[in-house]
Amino acid sequence: MIDLGRATVGLAVLSAALTGCSDARPCSDCPAVEGTYDMAYAEQSRLGSCAIAPPPAPAALELTRVGSTVRVANPGLDLVGTLFDTWDFTLLGGHASDGGTPDGREVEDTISARGHFVPPGADGGAAIRGTWDTSTLQTSAAGSSAECSVSLAFTGKRR
Repeated sequence: MIDLGRATVGLAVLSAALTGCSDARPCSDCPAVEGTYDMAYAEQSRLGSCAIAPPPAPAALELTRVGSTVRVANPGLDLVGTLFDTWDFTLLGGHASDGGTPDGREVEDTISARGHFVPPGADGGAAIRGTWDTSTLQTSAAGSSAECSVSLAFTGKRR
């Protein structure tokens, strides 16, 4: 699991990088993105040695929000990010690990997401759309390592 308490500056830099070269600022009049979303995914890319694949993306994503700070409330996921005035958002964190595998390999999962909130309209309820990226780094007891990265396009409809 990633300790985000030590990564505040890194999170701000990554949030800026994930939103691209825009003038987006953390929202002050934020939309109500909080809620549970039923998620659908489509694989965009898979890179590296995927002997142990990254953890699957959640079937439902529960978002909470305080001001412009957005958190994932799903058990086992530790993601936090920023909601911007453009209604774009970023999330960064990891997946809770059980401390490695029985054969002594350490497994570290990193998850990032960037997306856009779509408010309820005439064509349906609120939704989110974007990209869910997961990277798994496996290190053997002997010190060799392999990485697998998976990028998924997502859509989520709020319940």
